[in-house]
Amino acid sequence: MAVPFTLEVKALSKSFGATQALKDVSLTVQSGLVHALIGENGAGKSTLVKILKGDLAPDGGELLWNGASFRPWASGKDRSRVAMIYQELNLAPHLKGVQNLFLGRERSRGAGFLLEREMKAEAERVLSLLEHGDIPLDVPVGRLSPAYRQILEIAKALLADANIVIMDEPTSSLSQRDTEVLFRVVRRLSESGVGVVYISHFLEEIKEVAHSFTVLRDGTVSGRGEVGNSSVESLVEMMVGGFEGLALPPPPPCTGKNLLTVRVALALSLRENVSLIPSGEYVKGGGWILRGREGERVQGFLKRLSVLFRSLEQPAGELSGGNQQKVAFARLLNAEASIVVLDEPTRGVDIKAKGQIYKIIRELASQGRGVLVAGSYFSELLPLCHRIVVMYRGRIVAEREASAWNERDLLLTATVGRESLSEKKR
Repeated sequence: MAVPFTLEVKALSKSFGATQALKDVSLTVQSGLVHALIGENGAGKSTLVKILKGDLAPDGGELLWNGASFRPWASGKDRSRVAMIYQELNLAPHLKGVQNLFLGRERSRGAGFLLEREMKAEAERVLSLLEHGDIPLDVPVGRLSPAYRQILEIAKALLADANIVIMDEPTSSLSQRDTEVLFRVVRRLSESGVGVVYISHFLEEIKEVAHSFTVLRDGTVSGRGEVGNSSVESLVEMMVGGFEGLALPPPPPCTGKNLLTVRVALALSLRENVSLIPSGEYVKGGGWILRGREGERVQGFLKRLSVLFRSLEQPAGELSGGNQQKVAFARLLNAEASIVVLDEPTRGVDIKAKGQIYKIIRELASQGRGVLVAGSYFSELLPLCHRIVVMYRGRIVAEREASAWNERDLLLTATVGRESLSEKKR
C-alpha cells in the first residue's frame, strides 16, 4: 500500500502568447482515488496535466504535496512521483518494446551492464497484468499495431511505480476487451493507494471508473463534484455552457467526384506545397509550367491568408504550426478538386486565422465544391456546417441538418453514443 498523499492544485494559470490556456484552476488529487478531468478539446486539460507531470511550468499558482511545495518541472524527485499515459503515444518506434518500457530508467549493474533479463521479466509481468503477454518485446515498436503500442504506453506508466498515474484518453486505440482490462487495472491501482487522473471524452467511462471530477471550459473550472451524484446530462451542461451560432445559407449542389486530402510537406518549399496539385491557370499544353504566373498565384493566396514568410522558396517546416495550416488551405484554393476533406482545420491557429479559414470553407462550398469537415470543436461545427453526422466508436449514431442540433445534444450524442430524449422527440 502506497503512503497516503494529497496533491493540491491551487489557482494555476498558464498562457501561450496572447492565449490563456489556464486561469485560476484548482483541484485535488488524493491517494487511492480516481479523479476525472473533463472538458472539450481546447478546454485546457492537456496543459494542466503537462504541468502536473512537469513538462510545463505554470505562470502562476502553486502545487502542494501534503502541504509542501511540489515543483515537478524543476525537481526530478517530484517529477518521478507522476507517471503519464500520453494521448499522443510517447514511444520510440525504432527501439524494441522492452527498451521503450525502461527508457531513461534502465536497470544496470557495475560498469553499465544492463540487467536485460530482469527488465524483460518485469515487463512481461506488467503485460500479463494487462492480459497481453502476447506482445513481442524484442521487435521495434514501430512494427506493432496501434492497439499494441497503446498497451505498451500503459505498461510503461505502470512500471514507473509512481504515486500518481495520469491517463490521457487511454482507451482511444483499445478494443472493448482491452478497455475492460484497463478498468480493472485502474481499480487495482486505486486499491493499492495510487492516485489516478483520468481524462476521457467518453463520459460512460468516467461514470465507470472515477470517484470525483473537475470540468474545464475555456481554461477555467466550470464544475466539480462526486461522479456518483452527477448525471451524464449535468456533466455535458458543465462542459458546454451557452452557445449562439450563425446560420449558413443552404449548400449549392455539388456534382464532383474527386477527393482531396491536404497535408503540408515540411521539406518542400511554400511554392511546391501550394502548387503540388497544379492549376490550369499556369500549366499549359505539354505540361509546361509558367513559373512567373505560378509564383504570382501562390504569393497571392499566401498573402490573402496572412501567411508570414520571407520567400516562396522557404521550406514549410520553418513556419509556425498555424502558418503551416494556412499553407494547406492555400493549396486548396489553388487546386481544382470538387470534394475537399478537412481534418480539424482550425487546430493550432489563432482567432484571426480561424476567421479566415471559416471564410475560405464557406467560399469553397459556394463555388459548388463539397466540403467534409472532421472535427470535435462543436461550437465551430454548428455555425459552419450544413449537415452533421456523429460517429461513436467507429459507427454512425446520428445524422441531421446542423440547424436541428444544439451543442448540448451534439456533445451528449458524441460522448455516450446515443441521442438525448429531447432529440428523439423532434
